[in-house]
Amino acid sequence: MNPAPNLFLVGPMGAGKSTIGRALAAALELPFVDLDHEIEQRTGAAISLIFDLEGEAGFRMRETTLLREQAAAAASCSRPAAARC
Repeated sequence: MNPAPNLFLVGPMGAGKSTIGRALAAALELPFVDLDHEIEQRTGAAISLIFDLEGEAGFRMRETTLLREQAAAAASCSRPAAARC
């Protein structure tokens, strides 16, 4: 059973979002996107370095921008954001 074409997990750092997200994506046959990993890939910098250089506000701005991108991509093509239209 797939309850939705896209699921977004939110929670505090270290809560297990990535671990649960991967398992949930596999069980529901959905692609998995880890925003931290995606940010690191796009910037070429570790999350810890982004926090050191830009602070939490800078990181949250990047995270929010990427989440909006993912949500818009998912909404525009009725497929999971990671599937890319």
